[in-house]
Amino acid sequence: NFGYKRQGSYYLGENGDWFLPDMIAGLIKKIQIERQINHIVMVGSSKGGTAALYYSIKMGAEACVIGAPQYFIGDYLSIDKHLPILEGIMGDTSSESIQVLNCVIRDCIQSAPKHKPQVYIHYSPKEHTYPEQIVDMLGDLVQCGYTVVEDSDYDYLDHGEVSKHFPQYLLSVLAKMEEK
Repeated sequence: NFGYKRQGSYYLGENGDWFLPDMIAGLIKKIQIERQINHIVMVGSSKGGTAALYYSIKMGAEACVIGAPQYFIGDYLSIDKHLPILEGIMGDTSSESIQVLNCVIRDCIQSAPKHKPQVYIHYSPKEHTYPEQIVDMLGDLVQCGYTVVEDSDYDYLDHGEVSKHFPQYLLSVLAKMEEK
């Protein structure tokens, strides 16, 4: 229910007020306690993959399974068609706001949590988010000691196609987790 035309706010907030991370973490923790859940796996693709990675680190999840996430959120949203989303999150489209958003996931990865979730990531090296977003994210994850499992044997060019390929990868990862 947040953001420009309710297209989302990367689960951060609106107009520069980042009220959602604590609310979302609190809700997840509440459900975890109420249902006596011992293992958390965060899942998502594209914007949802960005959120899954962020919250898996923030919440100390066991793992996250993500598809073609954005790493530099500000850069991703700074193109014309996404500017209203950027403005919805930050309250403006300034270079400072873009830089703040660009640092969200990197800062989270580098926060050196005691428990690092295992990161399963699906992407196509031929799709634009790979050189623009994913290469740097993978480098930072590895440099900071995260275990990363890549699923990259694809040649699709359009970012939207992650929705066609990610579900099968997700199911295969979850099945392997279940076997353990």
